[in-house]
Amino acid sequence: HPQNTVILNLDLDHQPVRETSRMFRTLVSHTKHHCFYNADDRNLPGLMPKDAVTFSIETDSTFRVDDLRLQPLG
Repeated sequence: HPQNTVILNLDLDHQPVRETSRMFRTLVSHTKHHCFYNADDRNLPGLMPKDAVTFSIETDSTFRVDDLRLQPLG
């Protein structure tokens, strides 16, 4: 069982979404400590426990990036 779980997204690239949702729920239920998830993904909040830690670049969350600057590689 994982100590912590980080889930970035649940989207159409996960086929089918309903089946993947069940797998994510199982993963979350077996997580011993903390679940972290991307609050910008509208498919995730219903799968997460109430005490999950959220992160975001667009919405209110536990941790939010306010000043993101992308730079060229190198």
